[in-house]
Parts: sequence; C-alpha cells; structure tokens
Amino acid sequence: MVPTVRIRLAKHEAERLVTYYFSSFNGKLKDANVDNELIVMAEYYDKLFIKAVRHGIKPGNKPVVYQLPLSISRILHDRLQSDPWDTILQNVLGSLDQELTNMGMKPNIPVKLL
Repeated sequence: MVPTVRIRLAKHEAERLVTYYFSSFNGKLKDANVDNELIVMAEYYDKLFIKAVRHGIKPGNKPVVYQLPLSISRILHDRLQSDPWDTILQNVLGSLDQELTNMGMKPNIPVKLL
C-alpha cells in the first residue's frame, strides 16, 4: 500500500496551496506534450479543493490534517523548491519536507538554488 503524507495546514495555508496548485496546471492540459506530473496534479485537484472548502467554512483557524498521496507530495515538494514562493508556501514546503523526511521518502535529488 502506498503511504499518504499527512500535513497540518491552517486555513490561509490551505487556501494559498490550492491557488498555487491550480495555477500549476491551469490551461496547460490541452498541450499534447504536457508533463505527466501536471496530469497527476489535475486528477487530484478536486479532492484537495473540496477539503480546503470544507476547512474554510469551519469556524476559527484551527489547523486541519490534509492527507496527500505520496506522488502529489513529492511533486509539490519539488515544485515548491524551484518556483518563486511566499512565506505561506514556504511554511507548506517546510511541513512537506519534514513529513517526507520522517517517512524516509524525501528524494535525494539536489536542491535547485535560485
């Protein structure tokens, strides 16, 4: 069984992640040469979006656990290291990095320096 990656996100982190996530593949899926990782991300988007909407309507800003497939977690981990991001996405990257490290599933690929 493929493990899932569990990260805690506050409302504003979940909202920012969904916005970033959608912009990663929006409008790019009509190209025949689209990267496979964008297809995988698009296929999971609805689940992530619904979870974030449900989180958004809850009162307060209590963090909620998001369970992401390992493939999505590693794709996000890689993309967040190479894309320009803000402090909110930096927090999400830190959570992903920590959980992947704890699971022993963090890729040993050199980090791209900007």
